[in-house]
Amino acid sequence: MDIRQGMTIQDDNGYSYRVLRRLGSGGFGVVFLVQRETDNLFFALKTLRTDEYDDAELRALKEEANLATLVRGQHVIEVFYFHDGLHNPTLPPYLLMQYADGGSLKDLLEEKRASSEQFRPEAMRQMMIELSTGMKVINDTVIHRDIQPGNILIREGRLHISDFGLSKVRDAATRTVTFKGIQHIRYKPPEQWDGGKITIQSDMYSMGIVWFEIATLRHPAPHDVRPEAFDEWSEFHRFKVFPRARSINNDVPKHIGDLITRMTEKQPSNRPKRWRDILDALEQDPAAPEVESSFNFSTMLESLRDRRAVEIAQQEDQRQQQERRAMFERRAFQRFVAVRHLFRECAEEFNQQAQADFLCRVQESETGIAIQFPATLVTASLQPDDFSHTELLCGSQHVLAWGILSRSDGLGANLILLEDNDQDLAGSWHVLEHRRSPWISRPFTAVQPFAIRDLSGLRRRISMMSAMDVLSSERLRFDAAYLSKFVSLTPGTA
Repeated sequence: MDIRQGMTIQDDNGYSYRVLRRLGSGGFGVVFLVQRETDNLFFALKTLRTDEYDDAELRALKEEANLATLVRGQHVIEVFYFHDGLHNPTLPPYLLMQYADGGSLKDLLEEKRASSEQFRPEAMRQMMIELSTGMKVINDTVIHRDIQPGNILIREGRLHISDFGLSKVRDAATRTVTFKGIQHIRYKPPEQWDGGKITIQSDMYSMGIVWFEIATLRHPAPHDVRPEAFDEWSEFHRFKVFPRARSINNDVPKHIGDLITRMTEKQPSNRPKRWRDILDALEQDPAAPEVESSFNFSTMLESLRDRRAVEIAQQEDQRQQQERRAMFERRAFQRFVAVRHLFRECAEEFNQQAQADFLCRVQESETGIAIQFPATLVTASLQPDDFSHTELLCGSQHVLAWGILSRSDGLGANLILLEDNDQDLAGSWHVLEHRRSPWISRPFTAVQPFAIRDLSGLRRRISMMSAMDVLSSERLRFDAAYLSKFVSLTPGTA
């Protein structure tokens, strides 16, 4: 029977755990969040698949899972209980372990890459001390054999190494079978590709690549190595020289860059002998600050995620605004065709009635049209502002676009494209003629009617059309009759 949400399971001490929800799954099984009923503490439960393994492999799995329960110390995810499938045959084998809810080093690296922001040297050093401390604890009992950023979890703000499912008993020379699995090829040491002996130095090599990523935010492999090309990865790990971390990020402290180079040597014998040696090099660094920094990597990850979420939201908002803008421009330009058409008709009618010695000329641009009459130049221009994210109402109708209608003697009016109704989104053109209010007695020298030439001023004027104000505005339908009247209108200033 599978483990499911809502079930209750027990450990060997008789404690009961309630299965709350599924956290994820992978090649080895499913991970659940469980809560111990006696004290309400949270733990992770990881099921182990056994359907593809023979008897020898099952014995190896059980041996290694039992070994995982022996690993105790700082910066490791401790396994408290292993159910081998015999205590309760109705349930699959599973591990009960500490619950880490702060994400993983993989998550942190991805967020750092997205922000293009390198770790500070003090943060690098703290991360490497925490990882070295955890690896010393692990390698005192087992060889991990699957070190990668996804297996380094963040718990209570600190890095903890997890997943000992592929471990091999240290110095067990007689053992020939280990739990079936494959270390991620991006971190697999040369000797493992060659079928050689797996030792602590194998873990150091894999961790050295992880450190390289911490120091540079990139993997040392060239970008042209294909993700699942085993032959290319084998070639890379066995023969290719890694770039120096400091050649990519000059802020990497020299002693850290040198440690990474030593840890990723092709020959295991050229790598450090013990994690204690690596810790001594990190802790005794003369360039380390007198007052140690203390970075909370959960908080760091949350901050990066929050910042990235804001950036994504801003980018999405910009994208939507651009789409709305493009839609507005298409709609406004399409409807401006009606204005162009009226101008051309007006020019044709004038030329048909005019004397042969003067014919008016029509000039057009992408956002405007003009007619040169004998006494004046009449223009209509579409303004670039749109109302896609802040609506403007004229009465009960939405303003979809606006423009300026003007003459060379200063007389003018505003063009506004109004949405006629919910079914007719194309709308129709109207004009707003602005004049001094008749009850204002002080002198007014501007030519009337006149056009308002900025959107903020037009917004205010439209909002005040039904109120007592120094100006009055009249809305009229823009058609051939209005244009003919506008061309011949006598300016006034009174």
